[in-house]
Amino acid sequence: MLALGAFFAFSLMPVFTRAADAPVITIAAWRAVLVALVFGAWAFWKEGGSAALVPQGAARKLGVLYGLALALASSTFVAGYAFTTAANTIFLHNLAPAVAFPLAWWAFRERPSATALTGAAVAVLGVGLLSGVSLFQFSHMASTRFLLGDFLAFVSAIGYAAVLVCTRATRRADTPILGTLWVAWVVAATVLCVVALATDGLAISGVALAWVLGLAVVSTNVPFWLLNLSMREIGAGLAAVLSLSEVVFVTLLGVALYGENLAPIGWMGGVLVTVGVLYPLLVRDDVSGAASGARLPPETLGRRWSRLGLGLLLVNVGAALALIEGLGAGALLAWGGLACFARLGAGPLSDLLGGRFAGAVRWALGALAVVVLAGLGLRGGWDDPSGSLVAATLAGVAWLASGRLAAGEGEDRDARPLGRLGLAAFVVGQILAVGQHPAGVWLQLVAALAWGVEAWGVVLGAVRGAAPSALDRLGDHLSGRWAWGAVGVAWLLGGVVAVPPGHHAVVERFGAPLPEAADAGLLVRLPPPLERVRLVDTAGVRSSVLTSGDTPLLCGDQSMVAVSASVHWIVADPHAWLYGAAEPERTLTTAGRSALVDALARRTHDEVLTVGRAALGDELVARAQTAADHAGLGIRVQDVHLASASVPAQVTAAFLDVISADEERSRSVNLAEAYATDVLPRARGDALALLEQAQGDAIALAARAEASAERVVAIADGGAAAPELTRRRLRLEARVESVGSVVVAPVGVQIWLGGSPVTVEER
Repeated sequence: MLALGAFFAFSLMPVFTRAADAPVITIAAWRAVLVALVFGAWAFWKEGGSAALVPQGAARKLGVLYGLALALASSTFVAGYAFTTAANTIFLHNLAPAVAFPLAWWAFRERPSATALTGAAVAVLGVGLLSGVSLFQFSHMASTRFLLGDFLAFVSAIGYAAVLVCTRATRRADTPILGTLWVAWVVAATVLCVVALATDGLAISGVALAWVLGLAVVSTNVPFWLLNLSMREIGAGLAAVLSLSEVVFVTLLGVALYGENLAPIGWMGGVLVTVGVLYPLLVRDDVSGAASGARLPPETLGRRWSRLGLGLLLVNVGAALALIEGLGAGALLAWGGLACFARLGAGPLSDLLGGRFAGAVRWALGALAVVVLAGLGLRGGWDDPSGSLVAATLAGVAWLASGRLAAGEGEDRDARPLGRLGLAAFVVGQILAVGQHPAGVWLQLVAALAWGVEAWGVVLGAVRGAAPSALDRLGDHLSGRWAWGAVGVAWLLGGVVAVPPGHHAVVERFGAPLPEAADAGLLVRLPPPLERVRLVDTAGVRSSVLTSGDTPLLCGDQSMVAVSASVHWIVADPHAWLYGAAEPERTLTTAGRSALVDALARRTHDEVLTVGRAALGDELVARAQTAADHAGLGIRVQDVHLASASVPAQVTAAFLDVISADEERSRSVNLAEAYATDVLPRARGDALALLEQAQGDAIALAARAEASAERVVAIADGGAAAPELTRRRLRLEARVESVGSVVVAPVGVQIWLGGSPVTVEER
């Protein structure tokens, strides 16, 4: 209980660390300094004044080792956080029990108890589920940064285990607790200050320093004192197991204080950690005679553990193949390994638990079998036609080894006929699938069904309390000569191929194609790998996309267009289609795209968008067919469909500007033409009017001139008789013309001129 109290106090560290809001290594250095000061003052007060601060002998030696272990655990834990994921750091740091058990045995021959080992295994599994560790992801394994962080996190586990072993060593040597801790934390503070100065420095605010002081007293001084008190009675291994409770305490504090959410698998991991921590406290190591008598004999148990290890090997290798190569066969092999674990795990696990919890183990394995059934039903991977020689080799070795190990189990032998039948079907199925034999897929289905029936047997065994013998007898009947006969028949039936309507079959004999392609119908040939039949659809119209309209293409007038086009074609010559080119469809697509680019380069933008699309399609059909014939693809091009032709989105704004400018030009031209149409007729009419008026004036002027000339001639002719009178008359007429108007009236007559009366007088 003292140890659990200490680890609860340790779990409060994140509260103070988050509130301090400073670099982690800086917090660790100041924490070590303050812890050393507190332990020094405490030792001075409780353990003999200044003499307690200068311990001698074992206290000083163990204190130095203690401090180095503390510094190693703290610095590498922080470095692990910096380089890898938090989940991996937590998981690897909590592998301390795996180091503490052998280290305690090496240091002072402290033998670990079975309950402590069992609790450690269960708790570590729970930590993995709770943290979401990603150690075995391929992307993680490929990163040197992550691998370095994982290594440092594991080194922190070594350092933490060394801290627990040193604590136990100080209690065995009965050194002063406070004085030893003072020396240890002085050493740790010195190392951590050097590390902090080399990285983030020691600068820290006053508020942060206050929180670090709380971290030092509440989560370091007090728990280390409690831990030292508790380890007078408990060993380093058990203390390492109890230290895993810190993960549960931290998780619960995160949920309660910060509202953090936990996935269902995380809650399951928390339960496992709790069970693992409490198991060595609540279960005694002594086992009753009934319980020990129910366990397997040592010889059988060793072989059973080996067979269980084969199952786990299948799980890991299958999962790796599925992850790296994307093989459905790898997933199927992993499910088969889990089925093996569920079938054979009852005896070894019960022995590991000291004969206890047999019912719980049986139900747990039944639950695992339900998972196997679900996995095989939903995504078994039995339909993978490619095959894997690696998976086949591993499954074959497992089949042989499992049979030999089962043969030596004696009366407690578990032959596992269904599981071995599944392995045999899997091996043959993978080999046939590599040879492209159609029976390979069906044999993988047989393997999945065999493992599924075996898993169902485990489920029934969990319900009834014993494995159902009927299913085992089924496996016995399906094994042996009948199984190999069925495999032979399946291999022979691989030579019978149904060629569907609209297809032709090309037969390859030892890899070389026969010259004639078979028509639709039932075709009987030698089974693979002697002969292989390749079906070719010669009636279906296929389609390949030339351009999707995302890439702008250049026209002959330097304009850009976005064309969505696809070519439709059928296979005319199966042999040419299969052997004319390595990638015939890709070759056709490349040729069609090249023809499209060349054809657009010889057309204007308007032609492509409007009236020239039909001619463009016809040209592309001809050019694509020519290219296909030249490459020997064995196809006939049916059509090139231009689904759309538009302005590319990248130049839409510029294109709209061009259209606006063109419309403005047309408008200006129309306005100018309208103005000319209005002005020119009127100008022509005015010109004609001026010409007519000028001609009229010329005629009038000529007439007046002629009249004047005739008058002059008439005056000259008429005045010759009375020249003086004529002259006088001309003078009077000239005067009258100069005056402008003449009024002639008799003498004495009053006339009005200018608004007033005037009397005409004689002169």
